[in-house]
Amino acid sequence: SFTNPSTQHGRAKLEYWLQGGGRIEKTIDLGAGKSQSFADIAGGLFAAPSTVGFIRVTPQGGQFLATSRTYATVDGVEGTFGMGVPIVDPASALRLGQSKVIGNLEIAAREAIAAKRPGTFRTNIGIVEIDGKPVTVRITLSAVETSTVAYTATLATQDIALTPNEFRLFSVRDVMLPTTPGSLRNVAVTFRVIDGSGGLVAFTSSVDNGSSDTTL
Repeated sequence: SFTNPSTQHGRAKLEYWLQGGGRIEKTIDLGAGKSQSFADIAGGLFAAPSTVGFIRVTPQGGQFLATSRTYATVDGVEGTFGMGVPIVDPASALRLGQSKVIGNLEIAAREAIAAKRPGTFRTNIGIVEIDGKPVTVRITLSAVETSTVAYTATLATQDIALTPNEFRLFSVRDVMLPTTPGSLRNVAVTFRVIDGSGGLVAFTSSVDNGSSDTTL
């Protein structure tokens, strides 16, 4: 959804960068105080249904407010399952030498995922290069134990090189822990930029295997 809160005409360039490569560019115009919403912006405005990627919004005149939500439907169930997706300021991206940690994650066992067991969660990782330059990120999964004496054990580490404007979204279980049995709880993931001049946006999403509710 886009809103022009100003008293002047507004215009913005929208670039949809697809996972796997490719870019689709569109322009949106809004009169003063007007709004426009898209129920499915990938399949509608960009004519790219069933795709995954990220959208860069560049104002070219006036002011713009933007909100977004990703959602899915389930056959036979009314309503949608999804989550609000925050707008990210490019200045907040990680750059060379910087890192961030996301904790309290669960990596459900394959059996729980296959059985769609409620109250268990699978975790996905998303990484995006937003400056149009190459960047390499080191992703480290750690198990954090605090029941007796706090300690951290490394579960897996992987370095991923992203090309300019590349977007990747993948399952932690499938990509980083393919042979680790059982469910893991209280897992932390650390993202550290170790090479390149690009900017990195990194996130995780936890999905309830029973309801498909998602938390970013």
